[in-house]
This record gives sequence, C-alpha cells and structure tokens, in this order.
Amino acid sequence: MTSVSLIKEQVVNGLVELYFVNTEYQLADIFIKALGRERIEFLINKLGMRSFTSETLKQLADEAEE
Repeated sequence: MTSVSLIKEQVVNGLVELYFVNTEYQLADIFIKALGRERIEFLINKLGMRSFTSETLKQLADEAEE
C-alpha cells in the first residue's frame, strides 16, 4: 500500500482530517524553497526557532568547550 492510499484510507475512515493551508502559513517552505529574508524571519518565528549570526554561533561553541 502506498503512503497516498494509506492516507486516503485514513481520511475515509475518519481518522485523519485534511485542511487547506494558505501559502502564507506553509511552514515547510523554509526547508524546501529559496525565500527572502523577511519570509524566513516570519517562518522562523512561527516555528519557534531562533536565527543566529555566525559570530553568535562561534561564541556559543567557544562557551560549550569551556
């Protein structure tokens, strides 16, 4: 059974509900598309992630080594 037919079966059985998600809220876009900085920052915030500069990452790595 393919994953598509498995999902269809679950929908028919009422175990899974599918909803349309507007492109503005497609959180996976950050992982699969080239995006502008403003869009990336929006999605990072929605995912509860943080964005670090290379300097901050180096500082955190140095602190972890201590």
